[in-house]
Amino acid sequence: MCDNLPIEMWLNVFKQMAPNHLFEKRKVCKDFKKIIDGNLKFFYINYVKQCPNYLPLKETVIVDDLINVYTKIFIEELSYHNCSQYFIRKMQYDNLTLFQVRLVLDLYLNHGIQYYAGIKIAHVQQPELSYILNLKNNGFPIFFASKFGTHPDLTEEKIETLKKLKSMEISDYFCGKLTFDFTQEQLQIFYEKKNQENNIPYYNIVYRIEHGLY
Repeated sequence: MCDNLPIEMWLNVFKQMAPNHLFEKRKVCKDFKKIIDGNLKFFYINYVKQCPNYLPLKETVIVDDLINVYTKIFIEELSYHNCSQYFIRKMQYDNLTLFQVRLVLDLYLNHGIQYYAGIKIAHVQQPELSYILNLKNNGFPIFFASKFGTHPDLTEEKIETLKKLKSMEISDYFCGKLTFDFTQEQLQIFYEKKNQENNIPYYNIVYRIEHGLY
C-alpha cells in the first residue's frame, strides 16, 4: 500500500492526525504499522507540542508513550462531555489508563453515572461492574450499588435478595445489612414478621431479630 508514496509523504499525512486516528491507521496494514512504530519519536514530539504541561520530552519513545499521549488528550477532551476541570485533572494525575478513561465516559454517557463515581469504579473488573450496573438499574444509588456490587460475599442469590428488599421499600443501608449480615434463617424471619406486623417499622423488626427477641 505504501509503495506508491515515499515514507516522508506518509509521515506528513500521519502527522496531521489525532492520536486516536493514528492508532486506527496503525491497524490498517503492516506497512502503516512499520512506518508509525519506526517513527514513534517523531509523532511523540508532535503531540508533546499540543500538551506541553504534562508530557515531557524523552530521548527514547515506545508505543506506550504514544498511548499515554493519546490518553492525556482523550481526558482533556472530556470537557466536551460536561466533565469539569477538577475531574479532568484528577484522571490525569491519577494516571488512569485509556481503557479506564473510556469506561468512565461510557458510564457517564450510557448509564448516567457522574464522573466522580465513574472514576471511583474505573478499576472495577467484570463481573463486579455488571453487578454494579444491575443494582443501579434496580434503584440503588451509585454509592450503594458500588458498595454492594464489589462486596466480597456477593453472589447471584444475594443480588436477588438486595433487589427483593429494595422492592419492599427497605432503605439502602438496611438492604445491605439484611443481605450481608443476616443468616438465611434470620432473613426468613424478617420476611415473615414484615408481612405479619405491618404496624411495626421494619428497622424495629431488624433490631428485634438481632437481639433474639423473636
